[in-house]
Amino acid sequence: MAFVSLAIIALVAFASPFIASAIPRKPIPETVFLLVLGAVLGPHMLGVIHVDAEVSLVSELGLAFLFLLAGFEIDPKSITGVEGRYGLATWVVTFGIAWLAVRFTPWFSVSHFDGIAVTLALTSTALGTLVPIMRERSLTGTRVGDSILAYGTWGELGPVLAMSVLLSARTGIQTLVILGLTVIRN
Repeated sequence: MAFVSLAIIALVAFASPFIASAIPRKPIPETVFLLVLGAVLGPHMLGVIHVDAEVSLVSELGLAFLFLLAGFEIDPKSITGVEGRYGLATWVVTFGIAWLAVRFTPWFSVSHFDGIAVTLALTSTALGTLVPIMRERSLTGTRVGDSILAYGTWGELGPVLAMSVLLSARTGIQTLVILGLTVIRN
């Protein structure tokens, strides 16, 4: 069964660029086709692709490569410059709005991990998905692309830093001090 699922995944990865380029003026990036076809063929919709150890390994490797790709695109100056400060401020405001939305939604409890996880998920961006779309649209290196990268970086970095504080074996204050010292040192 693993071979069939991996073959279908390879076929989707092979066909998506051709499907995207077959549409005049390419209004839909190939990354969207990869995501939609993966969701539709996956275990929660049509169930054509079954998740087992092999598919899980490919999935984790793909996610790691997306993070690696996004990390290569990030210019540290873009997150510390004016756009970066606006991006950080926007993420903080978005976090506040998400916290309020979760706080006043009866299904979640902000004091429990589920509410905090949902709050962070609402503020997260998929920079690994944005980068290929930006490259496909020739937005990298442009003012719009740099803005998307700066804002998207904080949307990726903010939740990761927040989760590292929440999941740390130390107290939240100790973890924040260690993170602060690391930032100051670098």
